[in-house]
Amino acid sequence: MANVLGVKGWMVYKVETGTDEADVYVGRPKKEARCPHCGAVTRHTGIKSSGW
Repeated sequence: MANVLGVKGWMVYKVETGTDEADVYVGRPKKEARCPHCGAVTRHTGIKSSGW
């Protein structure tokens, strides 16, 4: 369905239909990130700068 709507690479989370309209809820899927220090996989990322 995302390809039909022209939002390739996005996920369709919810579709609500009415008599003359449709609401489509889409979002980008979260990508996993790997910790550069311990190698643990997480979906939370944070930017920590040692130069500030």
